[in-house]
Amino acid sequence: AIGSMIGNVGIQAGMALLGVVKDGIGSAISGSMAKEQAVTGLSTFLGKNQATVAYANIRKDAEITPYGTESLLGVNRALISAGLNAKDAREDTMNLANAIAAVGGGDAELSRMAANMQQVKTVGKATAMDIKQFGMVGINIYEMLSKSTGKSIAEVKEMDVTYNQLAKSMAMARSSGGIYAGALEAQGQTKAGRWNTVQDMVKNSLVDLGDAMSPIIIQFLDLGQKALSYVGPAIMKISPYI
Repeated sequence: AIGSMIGNVGIQAGMALLGVVKDGIGSAISGSMAKEQAVTGLSTFLGKNQATVAYANIRKDAEITPYGTESLLGVNRALISAGLNAKDAREDTMNLANAIAAVGGGDAELSRMAANMQQVKTVGKATAMDIKQFGMVGINIYEMLSKSTGKSIAEVKEMDVTYNQLAKSMAMARSSGGIYAGALEAQGQTKAGRWNTVQDMVKNSLVDLGDAMSPIIIQFLDLGQKALSYVGPAIMKISPYI
């Protein structure tokens, strides 16, 4: 009985380990594919070399913030597609992330405000609804604009706000003495922030594993394509007999 029990425990532990390995390999492959698609998408605007560098920088930023690689990638991609270069998009992304972190926002709020910033950049100026969106997530946008423009809050409410003015206000809010100075770093040191960073680092490690496996994956896919290319003609030949 004891031997049977030990055997069952061993089998269950082995199956669990195999499950972890299988899931890990699956995540590595799917993560590597997602990275490849992301870099290819950025290459449309930046070219292959700059896109590769931009993706690497986004991963570095994710390691020191409470926001994941996918989330920061989405913000950078939105701003780049609106016309920014990779350097400016990275800077504006981190400034926006700092403002979101200051009010306790997460990936969802960051993504929502990234879409808002993208629209402002594309249109050329912020609408009243665009400005209202910042307030809805808790960002004191009027105070930020007041400090960056030197105008009163009443005057700011009457002016047409451009993307550059928004970006400048967020940069000043993040800088030393700004109303949100150090917010990103402070959130990154919380338990939740550190947990998010650990999770993101695990995902990126699996992505790196998937990249290392790429030659094997490509050979497997090539063989699969070649094998499946014979299926259609074979079915056509035997269909009369079927």
